[in-house]
Amino acid sequence: MTYDGTNQLLNSVVLNAPSTQDKAIHFAGMTMYDKTVYLGTNKRDADKKSFDIPLCISVLKDGSDNFETKEISITPFAINSDNQLLYNPGTKSLQMLTTTELDKDRKGGFITNRETRSLQSSGVTIIEPNSMNVQTTVGIDYTLADAYAKQKLGEKNGFDGNVPQLFLNMDKTITIIPEERVSISRQRQSNMANTGLVTFRTSSHLSKIGIIKLDHELKAVESVVLRIRDIGDISVTGAAAAYYFDYKYLSTPAASYIVINDLEENFDKAETEKLQSMKTISDGNTILHKITKNGVEKSYVWGKPAKKGDNKFAMVRNSTYDPSSQTWATVVVNGKDKKAKLAWVKFE
Repeated sequence: MTYDGTNQLLNSVVLNAPSTQDKAIHFAGMTMYDKTVYLGTNKRDADKKSFDIPLCISVLKDGSDNFETKEISITPFAINSDNQLLYNPGTKSLQMLTTTELDKDRKGGFITNRETRSLQSSGVTIIEPNSMNVQTTVGIDYTLADAYAKQKLGEKNGFDGNVPQLFLNMDKTITIIPEERVSISRQRQSNMANTGLVTFRTSSHLSKIGIIKLDHELKAVESVVLRIRDIGDISVTGAAAAYYFDYKYLSTPAASYIVINDLEENFDKAETEKLQSMKTISDGNTILHKITKNGVEKSYVWGKPAKKGDNKFAMVRNSTYDPSSQTWATVVVNGKDKKAKLAWVKFE
């Protein structure tokens, strides 16, 4: 369904399975540019163990009532691959980021914390939008991010990010943001009386993010790694927590930024220092991380708090950014009285 700027329905088209033998199709990314819709799908009932599942790219042009579909091949590509699709007006091509889980390595035993490590393959595929032909597929190079984590953060194991996100920059290059997560296990008493058993609650927390800029040839040219504060054993989880504890990537002609709510105590910490855990959003401040070639510059979006309780935090997940006006719009909340206001931040 396509809507105009006043939410009026312009067009409604149904995409059917490419073959009558296919029971269902699986969504594999979508993007829109200049009133043309590009949609990726694959067979939902395909072999779950296969890494060579065909991908279909369907195009709906402005004014058309039918999709034009072509089957292409990207390897490895599985039924559970994570996919993101965008149209890059700078290169006049479709760019698809695909992450496929190849294997899992599990460690642990009965009633103990179980650690799972996933072996993944991530790459960007360039597709010519008119012919729908695959031009190239390039694996994501983590070398610069790994070196930054070792040299600037003091992490001897470097950077171990996965399931990256894809973003289009103002200069029409792309940025890849993989996330490194850690499993935290907290001991709890068993509800089974007189058993002597102990239970563990294990949760995954965001530990670091890598910001990797690729040029038009998909070569990594710049990279930094940011530590992300642990949110502790907070009572609010899932989507509700993501409104405040998530991060936002913004691109302007002059620089790129990461916006995140964090503690004032973490603002002046060196890159090598471990960040203090943030157990409630009420103590948070919205911090702007400016990504430069030499590292990261931090600043307070709403100003540094004059005293305790003067802090302000934003609903980062629900915020939006307009690249044409370089304006970021969000909801800002006072930490003390929880009063909320709409706010617009203009970037130079």
